[in-house]
Amino acid sequence: MAGALVSCCAAFVTDGVVVHQSLRPAGKNWLPGEGTWAVAWKYQPPEVSAEVLSVDFPVGRTGKIAAVLNLQPVQLDDKTVRRVNVGSLRRWQESDIVAGDVITLSLAGQGIPRLERVIWRVAERHYPQPPDASRYTPLSCYTFSAECQKQLLAKLRWLSQKTVLNIPGVERSTWLHLLENRQYDAPVRLADVNTGTDRRRNGPLSGAGGSALAPF
Repeated sequence: MAGALVSCCAAFVTDGVVVHQSLRPAGKNWLPGEGTWAVAWKYQPPEVSAEVLSVDFPVGRTGKIAAVLNLQPVQLDDKTVRRVNVGSLRRWQESDIVAGDVITLSLAGQGIPRLERVIWRVAERHYPQPPDASRYTPLSCYTFSAECQKQLLAKLRWLSQKTVLNIPGVERSTWLHLLENRQYDAPVRLADVNTGTDRRRNGPLSGAGGSALAPF
């Protein structure tokens, strides 16, 4: 009853209810896990179901491979969810999720979509082939190719960040356009970035401070 009252009448967002006794023991007598003068109830987080359309395997700049589910768009709280990150390849394999399955989602901290469980599996299961994890390391993929596209783009996107080379307005789509149109000499320029110099100008690379950078 108290939870329903607070939920319906509060002028602010709540995630539960805490009830305290009017009299509490002195602070010197408090012990961890023995707060018997208070009790808390958390609201059950909202969940929705969504159909899996496909599974992607993005490769991060350090070579780690994740599994991401592309979903039939669903509304969860105030967000439209189209993708959810499963995590590692091992977790995806253990979860046994393919296109056509139906999953439930909730929102984790800061409103990030989170996979809860699989509630229905298709009879005919077609498993996508993930990338070969042994081919990717922090030092792999410094050139543009079909198998290196994801990791190289992750490296370039990282370089664009304010805390690295601070290249404003340059996103993943910008790098992809330049690479696909061969407007960026990836093998030469990336090697120069790794040493902190630009051979075409024979000087320090802008934003690198003239010092060598660690492999990115």
